[in-house]
Amino acid sequence: SGNSMPSGSVIQAKYAKDTSSQNVTNSGLANTPSNWFDLPNLSLTITPSSNTNKILVLAHACGSEQSTCYGLWFRVMRDSTSLGGNTTNNRASVGFGMGTDNTYMDDQMGSASFSYMDEPATTSTLTYKVQGISRYSPHQWSYNKSHDTGNSGANGQGVSTLTLLEVKG
Repeated sequence: SGNSMPSGSVIQAKYAKDTSSQNVTNSGLANTPSNWFDLPNLSLTITPSSNTNKILVLAHACGSEQSTCYGLWFRVMRDSTSLGGNTTNNRASVGFGMGTDNTYMDDQMGSASFSYMDEPATTSTLTYKVQGISRYSPHQWSYNKSHDTGNSGANGQGVSTLTLLEVKG
């Protein structure tokens, strides 16, 4: 249970990775929670052993878009709470994202990473998951791969991850 460990010690670790890939079209704007796409295999549960412990959340996601470069947004959810920015003035709660300033995002595959020290103040089981959306939905984008359909060394295939570390408070 980690009771004798000093503050800052890692008590437990959970890890998930996903190498699957697919094209995704979100159904609308990012300020509507149901429009976000759950990244496959990037959902983990963890039960903190003390309500003073924290959860260090590390996420990494890969993707690309059609040739128009609107940008991709990602976020980590703890149950129904977004670990992202607040929603002032109808803005979407986003944790991390990526974009490009040229018109060849379909050939490229970018990635973005996120780190967040969550303080859930509970010993109940929590579910964390990673979600994604095109900033300009509905717009097709590709998860974990270059959007270009060619099968060549110029097109990438990615790996996305989620890591949870319970840290003694």
